[in-house]
Amino acid sequence: MALRVEERLVSGGEGESLLVHHLVVRGSDRQVGRHLGEVARARYRVAQPPPPDPFRASVQGEWVRRNAPVLFERARGAAEAFADSRAAPGTVALRLGAPGRPSTSAVVFLPKALTEGGRPLLARQLDRPAGPEGAHPLPASRPYLIELHPDDGIPSLALVAFDLLGGVLDGVNGAGVGVVVAADLEQAEAQPHEPEPAPVGLDELQLARLVLDTARDAAEARALLLGTKHAYASFPALWLVADRGGDAFVLEVGPGRNRTHLLEANGAPLVLANHPLHPYPRDAELPRREGPGDSYSRYRALRAALAEGRPPWTAESIAAAAERALPPSPRREPALWCGVYDLAERTLEVRFGGGGAQAGSAPVPWTPPLRFELGG
Repeated sequence: MALRVEERLVSGGEGESLLVHHLVVRGSDRQVGRHLGEVARARYRVAQPPPPDPFRASVQGEWVRRNAPVLFERARGAAEAFADSRAAPGTVALRLGAPGRPSTSAVVFLPKALTEGGRPLLARQLDRPAGPEGAHPLPASRPYLIELHPDDGIPSLALVAFDLLGGVLDGVNGAGVGVVVAADLEQAEAQPHEPEPAPVGLDELQLARLVLDTARDAAEARALLLGTKHAYASFPALWLVADRGGDAFVLEVGPGRNRTHLLEANGAPLVLANHPLHPYPRDAELPRREGPGDSYSRYRALRAALAEGRPPWTAESIAAAAERALPPSPRREPALWCGVYDLAERTLEVRFGGGGAQAGSAPVPWTPPLRFELGG
């Protein structure tokens, strides 16, 4: 099928503190990758230098071919956008920059028994990482809402930053599987990781892309995440996955990288901030201090909002609950977005923060809610 592309600006404008494009691509996986590569090269001057370790690059290329064939085919397509590329097949990445200091998150999953219409809801609020005054914390301020409709695969709708091919921060696929990635600031503060310049496996955001491209329910996502080798590219992470049937879990990797923890929803709400849940099986065991990135206080605020609210929950009420997790500082950077995924309807209702502010100016209110539907 011929490649079909639609793109429009949905928040902000040039010179503003937040700029969001909605990019819809229909075609083969190779065509999808080629178009994303052309965007990265023409718009952001992304290049593909020779790999620092050709042997490891060849091993990584073969690993991706076997274990993430959708990503492999898109990487091959992206390579075609770089005629001078000497990167090994499957290793091409469209990195727009490193995340630097991770953003902070507030994440809530509500099972269908608690929601209006019996549709599971997954909400995520992402705050802008702190940076120098007046500077764009790129590429966090230039995310893409990427909607993919591959000829022979699962469609997906995802908010993407840092890497156009694999940088999924949150999203939903055509099977009704939603995924959110949050930085584990507790682990990052206690034990800084060692980035691998030539890793074999998938990084923390590519794992979310793998879930969207492959999993048809939460059970398949568990198997994928447990069975996939990964290496942190920028920061330790936590993954929350849920499906349209209401099955949900959080995956956490221990500091020694030898233990993996699955925290199951079992029909109850799940709350996630920027610390692991498994060391604190009861809320009362959570330290009383604010925590790294205000993570502990965010978690407590979210729990309190859920306890005070009354079902049935709607996209509007769960977004209001997520906003309770904002830190109180008047100098807080404007939030990037607050989105609510309806996993049964495969939709995203999202508000972007600071979309009308000039870089370095005071935060402005949220944009009006925007609704996106993952069509056929």
